[in-house]
Amino acid sequence: FFFKQKTAYEIMPSLVGSEICIRDSDKSKLISQLSEKKPMSARKLEKTKKIESEKKKNGLRKYLVNMLRLRRALYKETNTIQRGKLMSWGFDTDPEFQGVLDWAAEFVEKKVAPLDLVLNESYMVNDPDFIKLVRPLQDEVKNRGLWACHLGPDLGGPGYGQLKLALLNEILGTSRFAPIVFGCQAPDSGNAEILAHYGTEEHKEKYLKPLLDGEIVSCFSMTEPHAGADPTMFKCMAVEDGDHYVINGEKWYSSNARHASFLIVMVVTDPEAAPHQRMSQFIVPAETPGINILRNVGVGTEAPGKGSHGYIRYENVRVPKTNMLGPRGQAFACLLYTSPSP
Repeated sequence: FFFKQKTAYEIMPSLVGSEICIRDSDKSKLISQLSEKKPMSARKLEKTKKIESEKKKNGLRKYLVNMLRLRRALYKETNTIQRGKLMSWGFDTDPEFQGVLDWAAEFVEKKVAPLDLVLNESYMVNDPDFIKLVRPLQDEVKNRGLWACHLGPDLGGPGYGQLKLALLNEILGTSRFAPIVFGCQAPDSGNAEILAHYGTEEHKEKYLKPLLDGEIVSCFSMTEPHAGADPTMFKCMAVEDGDHYVINGEKWYSSNARHASFLIVMVVTDPEAAPHQRMSQFIVPAETPGINILRNVGVGTEAPGKGSHGYIRYENVRVPKTNMLGPRGQAFACLLYTSPSP
C-alpha cells in the first residue's frame, strides 16, 4: 500500500477504540501507550463496539489499511521503541562512504563488467590474458584502499563492518570478475581468515601472503555427498600415522578445486567425540598425491565441463601434523570464530 503522510492524531478518528489507542502525537504518550496495556474503560468499551461496527460496515480491508497507517505514523514520529533505543534508519549513507560506493559502481560497470564477456574463468590467475587485463584493475583497487575490505589493517584491508560490506558487495555482485578484482572472492576470503587466525608463521608466509596478494587461489573442501554441509555427519577421515595424518574419503562441491594451489579440508579425526568436536582442518597442498578430482560440478550458469566445484576422492593423502589449523577436534568452532563480526 502507498499512504499519504499523516500524523497519528489525524489517523486516530478511524481507529478510536482499537488495541493501540492514541489521543495525540506526543512522543512520551505514544511510547507509554505502546509499552503498556491498560484495562479497558467503559468509554473505551463503547468505542470498541463502534470500531467493530465500522469493520462490518466498511470491510476488513479498510480497517487494516488504517491500522497500517497508524503504525507507520507512530514509527515516523517516535523513532523509538518501548525500551528507549533508537529504532529507525534512513537507509542513507554518510557522504564520504557514498563517494566510495559511487566510484566502485562506475569502476565495476565500465572496467570490470566487460571482462565477463572476454575472459573465461575468474580464478585462472596465471592465464596470460588474466595477467594482462585483471592485474592492472587489482592495482587500481589497491591504490584506492578497497582491496580485501573484509580484512583488518593488519592483513592489508580497511576492516569494513557488515553494513559497509553489504553496500559494497551489492555492487560487486553485478559482475563475475568484481570479487577477484577487489580481493574478496570466495572461498579465498574465508580461507584467508582461517589462516590468519590459526596458521603458523610458516603457513602465513607460504600460503596467506600470496593469497592476499592475489597471486594464488585456494579451495575449501568440506561438503560431503551423503551429508551436505552438516559436519556432524561427515565420514571423510584423517588417521594419525607418525608425524602425518592420512586422509581418505570423498568431498563434494569443493569450491575452486581445479585452480587451487592448496585446499583447506575438514575431516573427522575424533569419531568417538561429541558430534561438533570430531572434525579438524588441514592445509593440503594441491600437488599432494592422492587428490583425485572425479569431476568438476557446474553451478548456476557454468557451462558443461567448466564447473568450479570439484567432486574429490581423497585416497591415502598424507599431510604433516603441522598442517593442522587450530586445535584437534575444533574445526567447527574455528569456523564459527572466523565468521565476520558486525
